[in-house]
Amino acid sequence: EWYYLNERSDIRATEKHLLSATGKSQDGVISRYVNRPLSRLISGWLVHTSLRPSQVTLILMVIPLIGSLFLLRGDYLGFALGAILFQLHSALDGCDGEIARLKYEESAPGRKLDGLCDRLSTLLYAVSIGIGLSRHPGVGEVMRWVYPVEGILAALLIGVSETWLTRVPLDEYVNAPTGPSDVYPEFVKEQRPRFNEGDQLKLWALRNSGLLLLGKGAASLFAEVTKRDVFNFGFMLLALCG
Repeated sequence: EWYYLNERSDIRATEKHLLSATGKSQDGVISRYVNRPLSRLISGWLVHTSLRPSQVTLILMVIPLIGSLFLLRGDYLGFALGAILFQLHSALDGCDGEIARLKYEESAPGRKLDGLCDRLSTLLYAVSIGIGLSRHPGVGEVMRWVYPVEGILAALLIGVSETWLTRVPLDEYVNAPTGPSDVYPEFVKEQRPRFNEGDQLKLWALRNSGLLLLGKGAASLFAEVTKRDVFNFGFMLLALCG
């Protein structure tokens, strides 16, 4: 669509229209209805600054760093504020991509930097929760050792599995040969626009778990609830509920 600007007052309305079109087909339900409205609000302001998308990515990494410090406190306030900050980072994580699309500054290095920061944020979350739980006043002596080990192991498993599986481009997982009666190829080709580069672990799980035997609905639900925006939001709700 083309919009002809008759006067200066038309600019703002057209900006809003452009921002509303910056979503991605991979957005989950939390991204669409919770995160995007907030990120677009901030992007609408940042797009008028000289900040480049990669600079926004790095600046936003301050939020999970502060969130991890709150989680390390090991009390209710620390868990609640820490989880809120990680959810805030999950929401504002869309700003760099929105600005890149609005300014036509999308790039492969920018996408790699964004993916790296996303992964670091996830690993930091796992380790910080483990250490924070070990410092909780009501935790027994044995669990003071179990929780940090659990957090570190979770981070290692996430990091190793994602690094190992993302060596292969996502489309190779989509187009991998399978048996003639296998519903996996049909499902992933239908759902390809909803998978991010980096979702190799999810596709590997779908292909090898037998989940598709329960039907495409179950597989779609699995793909939806395992999105990062969903578990960040879920962790925040759990932390607020104590």
